[in-house]
Amino acid sequence: MIVPVGTGGSVSLSMRHVADVVVDVVGSFTGGSAAVSDDGLYRMIAPTREVDSRLSNPFPRLVAGGSGSDNPASVPDNALAVTQNLIVVNTGATGFSVAYPANLVTVPIVSNINASGSGQTRSAMAITRLSPTGGMTYYSSMAADLVVDTTGYFLSTAG
Repeated sequence: MIVPVGTGGSVSLSMRHVADVVVDVVGSFTGGSAAVSDDGLYRMIAPTREVDSRLSNPFPRLVAGGSGSDNPASVPDNALAVTQNLIVVNTGATGFSVAYPANLVTVPIVSNINASGSGQTRSAMAITRLSPTGGMTYYSSMAADLVVDTTGYFLSTAG
């Protein structure tokens, strides 16, 4: 979710019940006084199916602890990050899945989607940085099919 930041960088959370909460900050938007630039400019696109492991496109169903990689074809070479809808389908157990830049050696200790059992379908929107070569890796701690639709990208003017 995208929320405004309050005074001093604070964000308020409200729960109906006692809960543990994890909040990941993935970026920020500049204000009207920022210098004019295309760097970081967001471009929305028609949703484009980049991954569907049910069809082995571009990789098959993920095994528990497995990963697959893709270079999103729907974004230009100077894309820095993408917005995606990530969907895990027919989960094999309780677990999580995460998307991250393909150049990272270790899986980040975060999650984009969490499942609480087998046979579930869960979805979430994610903003994820691409690797310098435009690649993305998808990891799943549980066996699951993965479907990914790219919905937009952020431009980089850096070389």
